[in-house]
Amino acid sequence: TFFIRMDNNFCVNVALSEYGATDLAAQTWCYVSADCTELNGGEKVPDKVSHSPLFTLLQFLPNVVAFPLMNLANTYFHSPAPRPRPLSWKICSKTSDKRLRDFAPLDVLELAKGMDSVIGFVSKISYQRLLPPKHTWDTVKDAVAAGDIASMPRLLQDAIAAKEPIVIDEDPEGHGHQRIVRGTEVYELEQHCSLIGCGARHWPFRRGRDVGEL
Repeated sequence: TFFIRMDNNFCVNVALSEYGATDLAAQTWCYVSADCTELNGGEKVPDKVSHSPLFTLLQFLPNVVAFPLMNLANTYFHSPAPRPRPLSWKICSKTSDKRLRDFAPLDVLELAKGMDSVIGFVSKISYQRLLPPKHTWDTVKDAVAAGDIASMPRLLQDAIAAKEPIVIDEDPEGHGHQRIVRGTEVYELEQHCSLIGCGARHWPFRRGRDVGEL
C-alpha cells in the first residue's frame, strides 16, 4: 500500500541494503518527469503495451497451455496499442533530493502510519540495515544498553557517529520486531501481523531509551 498511496517525490531505497554499501542496490530513487535530464544513471520508463482481453481468462489455465494461447491471441486477435508513460526514474542525491534516508525516524514512521502501510517494510526501504543473521538486536543490545560504542560492530559505530538511522532486526531471518538507531536515539518497532492483516496498526512503534540508558 505504501507505493500505491505515495503521493510525493520522496526517494526510497533501490533495494534492501547493508549500511555503508555504495553499489546501485544501495542508492535511492524516485519517479520524475520525462523532461528531467539529470537522471544520474536512471532511465525513461518504457511505454506500456496493452494485451488481449483474452489474457484475463487464459491466466487461469496451466502455464504450458496458457502461454501458447496468449501468444496466438496477441498475434491474431489483438493489435497492441502503446500507452505513453511520460516519466522517468532517477538516482537521487543527498544534496538536491528528498531522500527518506535523511528523514528523522519518527517522521518516516508517522508517514507510513498515515498511509496505513506495513511500517516494518517502510523502515527498510527508507534506511540501510545492520544485516542479519550475523548481526541482530540480540548481538548488539548489551553494547547499546551500556553505551559501549567500541564493542559494537563497525557499521553500527559508523552509523552512530554519522547520526544516520540504521535498522536492526530482532529476527535472524529479518522478520518481526526491529530497532532503529540514530545517534544515541533508539526506536522500537513491534510486529503483530496475523492472517487477518498487517497494516500500520499491527506495527506499533515508540521512542525507546537512548544508547547507554537501556
